[in-house]
Amino acid sequence: MQDIKLSPGQQDTIDFTGDGTGYAYQTAKSQSESPILAAGTDGKNADYAFVVKALNTQGGAAIDTRLDKSAEQLDFDTTGTGPADYVVTVVRLGEQGTTHWSTQGQPNDSLSLQDGDKIHIDYGTSSPGQPLKVTINKQDGSTQNVELAEQHGG
Repeated sequence: MQDIKLSPGQQDTIDFTGDGTGYAYQTAKSQSESPILAAGTDGKNADYAFVVKALNTQGGAAIDTRLDKSAEQLDFDTTGTGPADYVVTVVRLGEQGTTHWSTQGQPNDSLSLQDGDKIHIDYGTSSPGQPLKVTINKQDGSTQNVELAEQHGG
């Protein structure tokens, strides 16, 4: 968690799964700032870091993060956030070096989601020099496939 400034008496909530595969974060109803969510894992062929910055969320927003290490997949569930934009960055650290993918280059440099949409990152299929495939599972049952471009330079 990052970029959360609590006012006196304000209580945000974070609940970790007992098996270390995820966490759920909910802001206080009075919260006006958007959190930065982060996760990291060692994969079969590389290590990965994930950063999601929720933009323009309302107070009381809840985001659930789940990691499936064996399938090398990560999900962000936005149920309870209302419509919001999300800046996503994925970093792969492997024998071929460091590779960065992000929503930079997408409309508004972010993914626009409705309440209840889920971001699914199949990071185990990532490969340097190729876009990273992300699926948005919509609350209405439809899916949207998005490719995150590899980012070069700093």
